[in-house]
Amino acid sequence: MILFKQLRKKRYIFLTRRSLRNNIAILSEKNKLKLNIGSGILSYQGWTDLNLPFFDLTSDKLWVYFFQGSPINNILLEHVLEHLTVDDVRHSLKLAKTYLVKNGRIRIAVPDKNHPNPEYIEYVRPNGSGPGADDHKSFWNYSDFLNLAKELGYNYELFEYYKEDGELIMNELDEKNGIVTRTARNPSKGSIEDYSSLIVDLIAP
Repeated sequence: MILFKQLRKKRYIFLTRRSLRNNIAILSEKNKLKLNIGSGILSYQGWTDLNLPFFDLTSDKLWVYFFQGSPINNILLEHVLEHLTVDDVRHSLKLAKTYLVKNGRIRIAVPDKNHPNPEYIEYVRPNGSGPGADDHKSFWNYSDFLNLAKELGYNYELFEYYKEDGELIMNELDEKNGIVTRTARNPSKGSIEDYSSLIVDLIAP
């Protein structure tokens, strides 16, 4: 019985991946391939959702399987990268750059390490007290991402972040390149009233 369930699960994953790959190829041909990766139940019109176990950002093999010959216009990563180590983030973004069209964008939102509220830091830090923080493996501020962008050869735009002196910077955000729900633009109804994210676009040259 256990073996049968395992085989059925593998078949389900295989068939789902094949269906997703076919849809991705069609959208890419129309120059409309927008990927919403790791968002769970959050889904947006015009975006293709990719989640575990069907896609793993760190897997060279799966990037080739899905996107070889299918250039990507946009990628949305809202509160995903903090669940990876710094090395895995670097590797994943290096892979993504291979498949982005010229001026293709990766919109990234992560907890902001420069946030001045100690309660926020405790809530979102690796092994922090907030939901999911026990799985957080990295913690970022805007300087970290700008250095990484330069290292990997990306251009960039910053949209929301705290400076070292505690000043919150909020620049105009075009949602056609990705909707971010966890942001200072949407006042939180949770335990952290001044919740914000570090939001940055990495742009393929």
